[in-house]
Amino acid sequence: MTVRSSFLSVSVSRAKLHTAAVSLGAGGSAVLAYCSHRSACAALSLAPDHTQFVAEPITNLETLLKNQDDMRRKMELLVLTAQGDIVRELEHLEGNKTFHVTRCTDSNEGSGVISCVIEDGDIFEAAHVTASVSTNDTDVPSWLGPNTLQEHRATLQTIRLDSAIHPRNPNIPTLYFNYKYSELRDKASNKVLSGWFEGGTDIVPYILHQDDIRHYHRTLKETCDLHDSTLYPALKKECDRRFFIQHRQEHRGLGGIYMNRIDGPSLQNAFQLISDCVRVVLPSYLPILDKNRERGYSYSDRDLQLKRRGRLVEFSLMCDDNVKSGINSAGDKTDNVLASLPPNARWHHVLDSNTSPKSSTLHEALRTPKEWV
Repeated sequence: MTVRSSFLSVSVSRAKLHTAAVSLGAGGSAVLAYCSHRSACAALSLAPDHTQFVAEPITNLETLLKNQDDMRRKMELLVLTAQGDIVRELEHLEGNKTFHVTRCTDSNEGSGVISCVIEDGDIFEAAHVTASVSTNDTDVPSWLGPNTLQEHRATLQTIRLDSAIHPRNPNIPTLYFNYKYSELRDKASNKVLSGWFEGGTDIVPYILHQDDIRHYHRTLKETCDLHDSTLYPALKKECDRRFFIQHRQEHRGLGGIYMNRIDGPSLQNAFQLISDCVRVVLPSYLPILDKNRERGYSYSDRDLQLKRRGRLVEFSLMCDDNVKSGINSAGDKTDNVLASLPPNARWHHVLDSNTSPKSSTLHEALRTPKEWV
């Protein structure tokens, strides 16, 4: 995997950005409009700037800044910078509401959560962007084996960025993303025994606008192609596999990418891939949001949205091992674990025989993954 140059920041006025988004036509013109909008979003530079953090870091700021070659510190700086940039961009779109920021640390030195939540807005019915640092000797991934920490006299530390964005308008998809770095360290020497990255993004439409989904996947593919042209197909396949609701025989959404324990060809190369994926969260999604934010919708559209959200709840509580293990070990932080759940959902126990074309089209796409680019 060869790392090439990262995305460049491009400055485009918001008025021009909005004009590009609402003037979409078909075919090539739509692609151009999305690209114009996406360039404006590329201002997510991710250069560490502690003045832009939403709260005091979990790790001492001086320690972070003096140890930027340490992958733990580098990842925490990335996560905190991205959190601040994303929160400010979403607040700008919402207009009249701001995120509620909560910073919590626990008795385990070096662990904590910075949670940013917005609820009941005009654009966002609910959204959270959460940064966390965890030194946890009890919540060990199953693939490591239950006795790994004891056998190696090691500690496990994880730094992660999690988000779920639930817009009010059914024409705008929900977006999930999470990226994390984990490492094992020898307790005595503090030497890194192993380090790896995980994470990805998944988009969940309620009304299928195919150009929107193509834009989302195209942005992810272009990002992966900066590193290796074989990455996107493999990561898309893993995302489709991971976010599958077995008891419904359908996928949670229309996919994206997911990385399962990436650590090579070098840890620095893997970090660069993760950085680029975090950087394009906004360019992949905000053009879709801005394009559809003023689009009208009916009661049946809202009903379809709430029914699909029911599937999101089912997946989180029944299929997502991270959520289930998080609840078991969260203590008084259970609300943080459940922050990804939609604020409203619905289940119909009497099936409607008059299924709408919108519902049928979406359901088929959720049952059978397709290639969008």
